[in-house]
Amino acid sequence: MIEKRQKDRKERLKKFCESYKKNNNIELAKESYHHVIVSDKYRLMYCYIPKVACTQWKKMFLILNDKRQGIQYNEHEKYHEKWRFNYLAHYSEEAIRTRLRSYYKFLFVREPFERLLSGFEDKFVSNIWNWHETSLYTSAILNRYRQEHPNATDDVTFTKFIYYILSLRDEARNEHWKSYEGLCHPCAVDYDFIGHFENLGQEAQYVLKKTGLEKIIAFPPIISLNTSRKVLEKYSEVPKHMILQLGDAFKNDLEMFNYAFPGPLSALNITTGSGK
Repeated sequence: MIEKRQKDRKERLKKFCESYKKNNNIELAKESYHHVIVSDKYRLMYCYIPKVACTQWKKMFLILNDKRQGIQYNEHEKYHEKWRFNYLAHYSEEAIRTRLRSYYKFLFVREPFERLLSGFEDKFVSNIWNWHETSLYTSAILNRYRQEHPNATDDVTFTKFIYYILSLRDEARNEHWKSYEGLCHPCAVDYDFIGHFENLGQEAQYVLKKTGLEKIIAFPPIISLNTSRKVLEKYSEVPKHMILQLGDAFKNDLEMFNYAFPGPLSALNITTGSGK
């Protein structure tokens, strides 16, 4: 079952890259690999995407690379400190080519609209991990929104958050709401496994088994904010024309990884001609 799903996902991605003449078979600049975490000991590489169980995978890489020392269980932000990881971008060009050819490479994606809501809830609603950039982005979101709505209130609503995302080019967006294409370059990197967050339990276990790690380490439990239950409720607050713009902004992610548009928002009756 998993092998069949995997074959279908990789074939779909290949067709997308060929039909859109994306950067397949093109050697990327070193800086393009700043999200690819490396374990040389286990010949493993993982392109992390925030809000797609990346904390759990990062915990595993820290354990595998013996770099978890000094982190208490509840010190969530320490699992994301850059210096703790080996990134592919830090290697020489020849070392990068060698690892891309011979290491097991994987990534996990998630329904894009749910991921955006998860990022909003995590950083601006619950903020249970005290994200150090919340105040910075709160100011940026409000300032950008007030350029068109000068009398806007001081709270960061989901609509203001979406407005801010749409106002930026993808390369200028924070990693928590940047596209999968922009973070992991799936047309240029031949990933051995493309996982979906929706099948995380089963597919994470498959990756561990495939890489021979299932007897060494277990996939950590995930803390859920139950975002999927809130998707319709929160997106119903957003003007339909903005949702259409969002679908266009993340069109490649939706197509590459077989997520329909409007997908989970179908009940909102969003059509091409939707107005404000």
